Amino acid sequence: MAEQGDLEQAAQQFRGVLVLDPRSMEAHYNLARVLAKQGETDEAIAHYSQALAISPRDADTHNNLGMLLAARGDAANAIEHFQTVIRIDPLYAKAHFNLGRIFMQQGRIDEAVNYLRKA
Repeated sequence: MAEQGDLEQAAQQFRGVLVLDPRSMEAHYNLARVLAKQGETDEAIAHYSQALAISPRDADTHNNLGMLLAARGDAANAIEHFQTVIRIDPLYAKAHFNLGRIFMQQGRIDEAVNYLRKA
């Protein structure tokens, strides 16, 4: 399980950076990515949220947070983050796709098709 060891080491390094600089958007973002891969969803969401508190217009962070929220069944908040991504970057295809997928799951077919076409 080399990958798990690598993830644990990476998480430890990002936590170390945050001890030195708690306002490091990059450390919060990267720690959240590692935590998400490890299945630590709640903590990953917390670090993505902290990254957004520092840099509220980061499209990747909004998209990744939206994906975690969608996976845990929080469609309303996920939609909000995906729509924020599109306001920041109207050409961000992954956000259009993610919105289309959520709307499809909700039976909102016309909206789903609209976003999936844009993706």
